[in-house]
Amino acid sequence: YGFAGRSISSMAGKVGLDYVHLPSLGIKSANRQQLVDQEDYDRLFDWYERGLVDRSDDVNTAADYVESAPSVLMCMEADPGRCHRARLAHTISVRRRIPVCHLYAS
Repeated sequence: YGFAGRSISSMAGKVGLDYVHLPSLGIKSANRQQLVDQEDYDRLFDWYERGLVDRSDDVNTAADYVESAPSVLMCMEADPGRCHRARLAHTISVRRRIPVCHLYAS
């Protein structure tokens, strides 16, 4: 609940933040349907990370946002080890020398 673009945009706007959706940096739902164990996730995210080379402009767009304002990469998945955002964050971090901090619920 609450992860629909319109909801996030509305909530962010209420506290003076911008919400930017970059669907080109996601993974299609069909590619995530048969994931069972961490090995499956790792294979998918290895493939995803290799593909970021072909989406360099989109990665740079995300990195520009991160450099210009306090930013977060969001996903419904709570565990960074089971989400592509960790790989995207790592790629941005390496390109721009920006530290990554994963937030966990306590």
